[in-house]
Amino acid sequence: MTSDTFDAKALHGADFWYIDLHGEEGWPRWYGDNGVVAILAEQVAALDLSHTVVFAANCFLGECNSPMLQALLEAKAKAVVAAPGKNYSPTGGHLYGAALLGMWFRRMLMVRLPVKIALDKAKDCVRGEIVLNKIVGRKDLQAANEDTLAFKVFTV
Repeated sequence: MTSDTFDAKALHGADFWYIDLHGEEGWPRWYGDNGVVAILAEQVAALDLSHTVVFAANCFLGECNSPMLQALLEAKAKAVVAAPGKNYSPTGGHLYGAALLGMWFRRMLMVRLPVKIALDKAKDCVRGEIVLNKIVGRKDLQAANEDTLAFKVFTV
């Protein structure tokens, strides 16, 4: 998908949107691994996300001045879960970081927990993973998993 081929109709009526694209501080766009722009802030703002909870593994979305966060809120997203700064997500293999939190968050929503409680419970699951990784000596995953504890809920 690129910003030229983005189809807003594909998101119509979605109750959950998991985004794992690249973002930069203050940029009004997200891009894919190959550097091609995937979606622009104006495309996001034009969506109706009033029934959609958005989980974004994207870097820098949780910054107060993020044009992409503002676009999601302008689109009336029911809630946006994101973190400031860089967020770490796997490109293959072991599930960790933002992807791990996103998986647990989605599971908590599936049992109909409210968004803030679902995020708290998902963080509890990641904390368990942090303890487990310490026991088995997976120090390489520690920073990414600890980083997820900075995710928070944004609402209009």
